[in-house]
Amino acid sequence: MAGLCEGGNEPPGSLTAKKTPRGKKVTEAQVDRIQQAFQRSPCKSVRRASRELAIPKSTIHDVLHKRLRLVEVDL
Repeated sequence: MAGLCEGGNEPPGSLTAKKTPRGKKVTEAQVDRIQQAFQRSPCKSVRRASRELAIPKSTIHDVLHKRLRLVEVDL
């Protein structure tokens, strides 16, 4: 009787056999638009920038923190 993993040596439920979904790549043009938006008005919220640029909040947040290394500073 053939198992669920026919042709492979992986046990059922193995994580190595599964592919992980990947999101869309962020283009350099999007990064430039985000950077310019926050240079023009540094107090802008991520939510407002998301609406103005038509880019998801999570993408803007990731670009600000991971690529541009910008963080919120409380004065």
